Amino acid sequence: MRHEGENLDRRRWVVRGADRPTAIELVRAYHYTGGGSNTAAAVHGLYRRGDPLRCYGVAWWLRAIVGLARSVAREGEDWRGVASLSRLVIDPSVPRNGASFLLSQSMRLLPVGFTSLVTFADQRLGHSGAIYRATGWSDDGLTRGRRAWLDPETGRQVSEERFGRVPAERLRAQGLVQSEIHRKRRFIYRR
Repeated sequence: MRHEGENLDRRRWVVRGADRPTAIELVRAYHYTGGGSNTAAAVHGLYRRGDPLRCYGVAWWLRAIVGLARSVAREGEDWRGVASLSRLVIDPSVPRNGASFLLSQSMRLLPVGFTSLVTFADQRLGHSGAIYRATGWSDDGLTRGRRAWLDPETGRQVSEERFGRVPAERLRAQGLVQSEIHRKRRFIYRR
């Protein structure tokens, strides 16, 4: 997301813990998925100094699922030490560089037990991963690709976990449609 105007003045903003209801509100408003998981390893919010109530952005971290964690963990590293950035959301009113400021500060706030971080840039939506590159992440290449389930009214991606493991016919019966196969760019950060 491109923000016009001045760059963010780091002295006027702070990143600290945020609760799930605050995070989900921002995700519903500004993230293409419109939702998030019921769990989190950490959630950090972007706040203006002096205004502790209004959150302007969220970095939402999960423990990486086993297969992903094992593919990211370095040899000899415990795969349980891999965190996945699940959602990164910024209110459009935030000055330029707000997302990279939020992300870099959030990465510092993560527990030390997380030794590797992973996230994805969805190229289907024009996300290049510029924010990840700006905060020191390494481009690990493209995923093999998969189809996503979409809500045809909103165009938003719907989490398959919402329905559990069900046949595609049942998802179609819910009115969902599948996207074309798309690949995401994977990024890794070593702490």
